[in-house]
Amino acid sequence: TVRDNVIHDWALVSRSYEAGIAFGGCGNRVVGNELFNAPHTAITGSGNNYHFAENTVHDVCRGTADAGAFYVGRTWGSLGNTLERNNFSRVGNVEEMAQHTQTAAVYLDDGDSGWLIRDNYLGTSDYCILMGGGRNNTVVRNYFDRCELGIDIGERNAPTYSNPVNGSFTQGRSPAEGLPGGIVSALHIDDPDSPWGKAYGPGSARPFNWTYLWDGPAFDHVSDNIFCAC
Repeated sequence: TVRDNVIHDWALVSRSYEAGIAFGGCGNRVVGNELFNAPHTAITGSGNNYHFAENTVHDVCRGTADAGAFYVGRTWGSLGNTLERNNFSRVGNVEEMAQHTQTAAVYLDDGDSGWLIRDNYLGTSDYCILMGGGRNNTVVRNYFDRCELGIDIGERNAPTYSNPVNGSFTQGRSPAEGLPGGIVSALHIDDPDSPWGKAYGPGSARPFNWTYLWDGPAFDHVSDNIFCAC
């Protein structure tokens, strides 16, 4: 458990960046932390059965573009993760060179799938939630406040062979525009008798079935949210 920390003023490192909290693994908890005043992402990583709750994130992504305060991406295997009762505000760039590009409070990039996002406050940001073509993401009972765009669901779809577990995705809309990749076969999340199928129930295989590989976003659920001045 990562709990009750105050993390602020972290900076760009070399040609890359470091987040306030970077995560990886299974079954961990990130609870009650405050992260603020930084040029890039606050929380990023990948894993399963994570629980993010009651964190406060504000004044981040101040010097960058195409980024999220909470950023994950590029896997259909992010199953069992919950993001609830967090507060995201003032996520956006202030640097002149990045003024005309968007950032997001919560960014599920390039097909990241399997998230439950509920009971969060997301305010005063370019995008509140940006879903880049993912599946089986549930967004319920959130409060969106003064965002340029409350929720954006993109049409990005299939993984490629270049990095089958957590890597490149294409933005094509047909098999000709990208090769069917390895994440489905490598993790066997299309097999109800695999460890993945058994862990997440018989219905978990459906969104990852080869039949739906080229569909782009699918099986997402968005309901009972409140939008104010978005």
